[in-house]
Amino acid sequence: MPVTLALIASLLLLLYTAYLFIILFYWKKTTAYQTPLAEPITTVSVIVPFRNEAQNLPNIITCLLNQTYPKRLMKVALVNDHSEDDGVEVTKQLIKNNPEFQVLNLIDLEGKKAAIKKGIVSTESELIITIDADVTLNENWLSEIVTFYENERHDLIILPVVLSPAKDFFQKLQQIDFLNLAVLTGASVRMNSPLMCNGANLCFTRTAYNTLVEKIEYHEIASGDDMFLLLAMKKSQKRIGYYFHRNVVAATAPSSGVKSFLSQRIRWASKTRLMRDGHILMSGLLITLTNLACIISTVLFELGLFRLEFLLSFVLIKSLVELIFLNSIAHSFNIRVPILISLSLSALYPLYVLILPMLILIIPAKWKGRTISLRPHKR
Repeated sequence: MPVTLALIASLLLLLYTAYLFIILFYWKKTTAYQTPLAEPITTVSVIVPFRNEAQNLPNIITCLLNQTYPKRLMKVALVNDHSEDDGVEVTKQLIKNNPEFQVLNLIDLEGKKAAIKKGIVSTESELIITIDADVTLNENWLSEIVTFYENERHDLIILPVVLSPAKDFFQKLQQIDFLNLAVLTGASVRMNSPLMCNGANLCFTRTAYNTLVEKIEYHEIASGDDMFLLLAMKKSQKRIGYYFHRNVVAATAPSSGVKSFLSQRIRWASKTRLMRDGHILMSGLLITLTNLACIISTVLFELGLFRLEFLLSFVLIKSLVELIFLNSIAHSFNIRVPILISLSLSALYPLYVLILPMLILIIPAKWKGRTISLRPHKR
C-alpha cells in the first residue's frame, strides 16, 4: 500500500508540474502590443455596483474622471445596493457637473447581480465594463480596453485584477496567491478553455449579453455574476479574449485579516459545485489532490510508512516548481516574490486546501454584511 500511494503521489506531482509549465507557456502568449486607433468609435458604459463603500468611492470616481477616453463616448453608472453609509451623498457631490455619470438605486431587489443588471439596462452603449468600487485604475485603462476590443472584437474580454499594495506578510501571501489566479485565468483563455474571470474588471458586449441573459444559470444566487456569465459565453461558443497590459490592471487591496480573507474564499469556493465545466473541475481536482498528497505523505511518514527521503523529495520538488512558476509570472506584473513568501505559500497551501471545504460546511457565505444564499432554487 505505501508503494502504491508513493506512486500515486509521484504521478500527481508529475502532472502538477507539467500543468504549471503548460500554464506558464500559454501565459507568455497573453501579452500583446495593441496599436492605438486614431479615433475610437465605441460607446462604453462602466457599471460600478456599490454597497457601503463611502471610503472607496472618492478614489474610483477620481480614477474614472481622469480617464483619457473621450467623454462623449463614455457613460458611468454607479449603482447603490441599499448602502447604509453616506456613499450616495459622497458620490453625488463628486460627480456633479459630469453628465456622463449617474447614480442609480436598487429599490425592490438587492445584490450585486441586480445592481449590474440595473446598470446595464440604464444605458445603450455597445460595450459594458463592470468593476468593483474598491479598485484603482490607470488613466489609460479604458482607452487600452477599447483599443483591444476594436482590434479583436471579442464578445467577452477578461481583464487582470491584482492585490496592491501588500504591506505585511499576510497581505503579501494573498498578493502572490492572487497572481496565481490571474495567470491561470489568462493562460486558460489562450488555451481556448477559460477557467475563471473576475467581475472587478470584466468587459463584454451588450449584444452578447442580451442574447445570453436568459441562458445565464442561477440568477437567484446572489454571488457569481462573473463566473456564470463566463460559463454561458463558453457554452454558446462566444468569442472570449484575455488582455494583459499593465495599463488595464485593476488593483484592489488585500483582505485586512484572516476572517475577511476566509469569508471571501468561502464565497468563491461555495460556487464551484455549480460549475459544470470539465476544465474547471479537472484543474481544481489536480491542484487539490497534489496539495493533499503533501499532507498524506507527511502523515504516512509520521506513521513510519513513508521514508524521509521520499517526503523531502516530494516537498522540495513541489516547492522548487512553484518558486520557478511564481517568479516567472510575478515579473509580468512588476512584483518581486521573496523566497520566504513562496516557500510559506507552498507550506500553507496544503492546509488551506484541507480546511476550506470544512469551513464551507459550517460557515455561511457573506458579502457586505449580508449572509448570501448559494443554494439554487428547484425548477
